[in-house]
Amino acid sequence: MTIDEVLRLYQAIDPVQMAKDLVNANEGNILDINRNQLRIGFDSEGNVVRPKYARAAYARKKQKMGSRAPYATPDLLYSGRFYNSLKFDAGFRVYSDGVPYAPWLRQHYGGDIYGFNDRNLGLYRSMYRNELELKTSGK
Repeated sequence: MTIDEVLRLYQAIDPVQMAKDLVNANEGNILDINRNQLRIGFDSEGNVVRPKYARAAYARKKQKMGSRAPYATPDLLYSGRFYNSLKFDAGFRVYSDGVPYAPWLRQHYGGDIYGFNDRNLGLYRSMYRNELELKTSGK
């Protein structure tokens, strides 16, 4: 490959658009990171979701429903509507769209129910970096 060919290839690369395309193509994977954290009872800061369930009967019911969170720890999964409402934007911001009780969940359990803990975000950034390197190398 000549230097002119390399230069033309380099000039054709739009890293911002490439990043947006990667985010859009991987939205489901990104949201699964947030869902999986919640499913085991952790927020984006790696803290256990609080407050715990107030009633032992409900905590037992959640365990019977298959909750993977520690006993009495909220996983914010009941019907699946909240989990299915999660959306992701190019600013790495997770939010809920179309579920009327989402503001109550945020107020009751805190804003950290949205997003990724540092470990999960690092893993995803690493995956992005690898994918961007493949795209920009022309392979």
